[in-house]
Amino acid sequence: MVRMVISELKSGEKDSVDLWTNREGRPVLIRYMAVRDRTGRYVGTMEVVSDMTFARDHFAK
Repeated sequence: MVRMVISELKSGEKDSVDLWTNREGRPVLIRYMAVRDRTGRYVGTMEVVSDMTFARDHFAK
């Protein structure tokens, strides 16, 4: 799955990809973002993992 995401980012097909999952019963958002230089050339991928429990709790009210 991660290889497919990186391929999409590298090719320019996408600039970011969000994946939702549960870890230890908590909602987690994993966001992959393409990192590009000033000319638009792909130089890498940044992965951000966010615990989204606060959002679940907010909307459950």
